[in-house]
Amino acid sequence: MSKVSHFTIGLDLGDKMSEVCVLDSERRIVQEGPLPTNPERFEAFFNGFPGATLVFEVGSQSRWVQPLARKSGIGAAIAADPRQLKLISESRKKTDQRDAYILARTGQGMPELLCPVEHRSESVQADLSMMRSRELLVDQRTRMVTRIRGIVKATGYKLPSCSATYFFRQAREHIPAHLKPACAPLLAVLEVIHEQLLEITRQAKRLVKEKYPVVEVLMTAPSVGLTTAMTFALTVETPKRIRGTRNIGAYLGMTPRKKESGDSSPQLGITKAGDTHLRRLLVLCAHHLLSRGKDCQLKRWGLALCLRGGRNAKKRAVVAVARKLSVHLLAIWKSGESYDLWKGVSESQKPDEPTTE
Repeated sequence: MSKVSHFTIGLDLGDKMSEVCVLDSERRIVQEGPLPTNPERFEAFFNGFPGATLVFEVGSQSRWVQPLARKSGIGAAIAADPRQLKLISESRKKTDQRDAYILARTGQGMPELLCPVEHRSESVQADLSMMRSRELLVDQRTRMVTRIRGIVKATGYKLPSCSATYFFRQAREHIPAHLKPACAPLLAVLEVIHEQLLEITRQAKRLVKEKYPVVEVLMTAPSVGLTTAMTFALTVETPKRIRGTRNIGAYLGMTPRKKESGDSSPQLGITKAGDTHLRRLLVLCAHHLLSRGKDCQLKRWGLALCLRGGRNAKKRAVVAVARKLSVHLLAIWKSGESYDLWKGVSESQKPDEPTTE
């Protein structure tokens, strides 16, 4: 059995107190116990083990721990994907002390099984947080619009169909007088949300010009707007993160799960790994493309999948189009060229260009 040439530290992060377990090259515990979760105490602890390997799970605290560990002389700071550590999450004897020990032992044995995560830079993460704040505001707007419609509908009235964007303006005059005290506060909040969404859009456009010009290239893809293009660029951060363009589907959790055993190979859903926010946006883009998007090779490919029939054919086609769209976005990012709507299609199969007189 091979020996490890330096210390390995397992760190189970907590909000107030964390648990550490230090193993030497003989896999013996040389130190373990609680440690206050703050940068000063962590830095002092890390300085006592220069060149060591640190293993911890990705979480709300891990983003600042990784750069701090490297700054403090830690040889390798491995942020492990918690979904790969079933030995911890599904343990029947789960304690913080035991979790720290398992992290250290796994880091000594086969750290590649931890699927190490590299955190984004601080500035990129801040910009991505802004886009996620936008998603939260949109969700709150949808809930309030639904609530107002429900209040009015329960009394026998019905509000006219209108866009959620300007619902607070168009619905106000159609709300019965006796329901306005209940709906007026919600309409006022909707107006504030509308102004905040406009401000986020203005900031996003400014960032595209100043920091992320690649977003304009990504927006040439069909049914991809500013929000999706911006979120894609910030989530991936650099195209070098993904070795092959086709691997982006697995990175975003849009490839099928596998559970083969003998002759059994059931058809399962997608893994849903990776960034939930970006995956949701790509699925929305795929829905729009298949229903109202411009004619292109990708749309025709998706519609052909829908026509194959079978249960959930449309749902599978939407996911397949979203996955392929992510591949195309990464490809045009790497090439720097605008999206070709009819790439791989012969001239005879392309639709005729509309003529103007």
